[in-house]
Amino acid sequence: MAVDDRHNAGEEQYWSARPAADGSGRIVSLPKYQQLADTLREQIEVGALPAGAPVPSDAELVGTYGVSQTTARSAIRKLRDLGLLITYHGRGSFVRRRTGRPSHTHPRAVTVAGGRHQDASPDGEWSLVQEPSRDRIDANADLALALGVAEHAPVFVHDRLLGARDGRRLFHRVYLPVAITAEVPALAVSPYREPADLYDTLATAHGPLHWTESVRARVPTPEDLKTLRLPDATPIVAIRRVTHAADGRALAVEDSQLSAEDTQLTYALPPAAPPPRRGKRGR
Repeated sequence: MAVDDRHNAGEEQYWSARPAADGSGRIVSLPKYQQLADTLREQIEVGALPAGAPVPSDAELVGTYGVSQTTARSAIRKLRDLGLLITYHGRGSFVRRRTGRPSHTHPRAVTVAGGRHQDASPDGEWSLVQEPSRDRIDANADLALALGVAEHAPVFVHDRLLGARDGRRLFHRVYLPVAITAEVPALAVSPYREPADLYDTLATAHGPLHWTESVRARVPTPEDLKTLRLPDATPIVAIRRVTHAADGRALAVEDSQLSAEDTQLTYALPPAAPPPRRGKRGR
């Protein structure tokens, strides 16, 4: 089906050959890029463009449908914004995979055996992509709240960029208050540690540890896309883990970021005591 692009004046030119969706018989005008997007979307829905298949390039769309390059690009952008396509720089656009079972599962837990802590991630799944970076910063309001310290309190920062064999990336950052390291001689000497080693050291000084995690999906920044090597419009999962002492005091904060595309996190939920019941209020 060719798209009427006779005026070739960009996507603002309209065509008028689409019945209104309300069944009234009215003819409505739509931008040409929308007509092309609808045509491609129909091909995706009926399987003519199956999951994972490459979408025709701008030049191919121009040749096949007789549209301008501006219209072709706008149609692809529309489908990408709808979550139907995923675009890789230098490779083109592909139909997004939609499966009932995600391809990537990330167990989230910390185990303890013989006094040694271990993260639940499978051994060998992640490895360093580049040398870790180290810094010392002043806590902003959000970080200070999570750590239970004063705003602008000094904090050590340890960044790691990890990669999996299939090309996925995970950015991991540890925040450790300088005040905590002052309480633990080993950390005062060497504050920049990987999580399991950090947990072992903190447990030696503060007793049994426990953790809380919060998870949210968000739109990535341009820097996130570059660091994680993600295509445009790919959401990311942001995970914040707080390490607590037995008395509930926050000792360290970890932030992790990875692609949310075809990804799930799994948790073991131990039973917890129900919250105390409130007494009935008098009338």
